[in-house]
Amino acid sequence: MGEFGKGYGKDFGFDWTGTGPASATHKPTTPEPHPSQPSADFPAAYEPAWAHEDTADSTGDPARDLDRLLDRFRDDIRDAARDHGVTSDQLRDARRHLSTAAAHIGALLRTPKK
Repeated sequence: MGEFGKGYGKDFGFDWTGTGPASATHKPTTPEPHPSQPSADFPAAYEPAWAHEDTADSTGDPARDLDRLLDRFRDDIRDAARDHGVTSDQLRDARRHLSTAAAHIGALLRTPKK
């Protein structure tokens, strides 16, 4: 196995914002969920409702809740593509973003359970 992916997700110090390197002393925290306006560098005019955790919507089964979250994500993207169309450049960018998200989430889910 080569160097690719070596240390990926190590210490869970992901740089989710892309603003700098992850720190070995960085301990990820879960911010309190709250509706917010997207930042100025965020290209969308809205933030999907499913982006914030709502314990009232929980089934009590995290695996099922993740499945439901993925369904809502897929539905939202499919609807946007249907309503506005997709260019080949947008497809390329979407594929890159989805690949990155899949790698991060997959690494998160493959960590030992506490």
